[in-house]
Amino acid sequence: MEFRPPLFNRIARFFGVPFFRGLLYLLTRPTVEGLENVPHYGAYMIVANHLATVDPAMTILLWPHHPEGLAAANQMETLFPGFLMRLYGPVPVHRGEYDRAVLEKALSIFRSNRPVFIMPEGTRSRKPGMQQANPGAAYMAIKANVRIVPVGITGTEAVTDHWKRWRCPRLTMKIGQPFELPPLPSTSRDVRHRHLEECTLLIMKRIAELLPVEYRGVYA
Repeated sequence: MEFRPPLFNRIARFFGVPFFRGLLYLLTRPTVEGLENVPHYGAYMIVANHLATVDPAMTILLWPHHPEGLAAANQMETLFPGFLMRLYGPVPVHRGEYDRAVLEKALSIFRSNRPVFIMPEGTRSRKPGMQQANPGAAYMAIKANVRIVPVGITGTEAVTDHWKRWRCPRLTMKIGQPFELPPLPSTSRDVRHRHLEECTLLIMKRIAELLPVEYRGVYA
C-alpha cells in the first residue's frame, strides 16, 4: 500500500515549514553545503549526527523537500516541541525497543518513493562528539535497498548558550554524497549481526567525514 502523509500533516508542512524556516534564519545563521548531493526524486535515507533538540528541525527545514522522519516517541509527547513534531507528523519510535510496525511503516514510505530521515545515535549528545550508533538505520536501508545521504551538523550544541547571551549562533549542515550498503548475507545470525555492525560503522564514518575532528567522537 502506498504511503501518503495525512492531510492535516500535509497542510501543516505546506504552511509551517516556510514559516519556521524564516524563523530559523531570523534566530540563527545557518549554512548549508552539498545541496547538489540531494537526490531530486525517489526513496533514500537521510542520516545525521545528533547534538541537540534543534537538529531534526533544522535538517527538515533546510532540506529541499519534505522528508518523512522517525522521532523519539517520548519527545513527541512533550508540550511545545512535541506539538511541533506532531504537526509535521513523524513516525514515533520507542528508544531501545524493536518495533516491527515502525520497520514496516518505514519500508512502506520507501516503497512510495519518499525519503526518510533518521538519526542513528538515537539520542542527542549535547556536546561535540558522536556517540555509538544503533544498527536500526543500517538494517532499514538494507531491507529497503535505498541509497543513504549522510549529513554532518555542527553548532547546534551551543544554540541555547548563544541565545541566553542574545547572540545569533552559526549553524552548519554539510550534505555528503549518497552511497549504498552491501546486502545482508544469507548465512548465520552471528555473521548477519557482524555485517550490520560493519554497515553501521560505515554509515557513521561517512557522517564523521563531514565533521571537524572534535565532532567525530567515537568515530574519529
